[in-house]
Amino acid sequence: MVDQRFFINKGPFSLASIAQWSKADLGTADAAMLIHDVAPLDKADASHVSFFDNTKYIDHFEQSKAG
Repeated sequence: MVDQRFFINKGPFSLASIAQWSKADLGTADAAMLIHDVAPLDKADASHVSFFDNTKYIDHFEQSKAG
């Protein structure tokens, strides 16, 4: 969901490389999955990474299709 007028998308990146960079634990996630962009929880699909930091958006989190 990058605005191409201002940013050049550098991806895709594997979930493993994102986890390594951010020091995250992937657990049982597919490390080879490719992430193409960042998106809000309610707009993300399997090729996006997103985040949840406010319980106000719990419904968006529970229904998210983010990778």
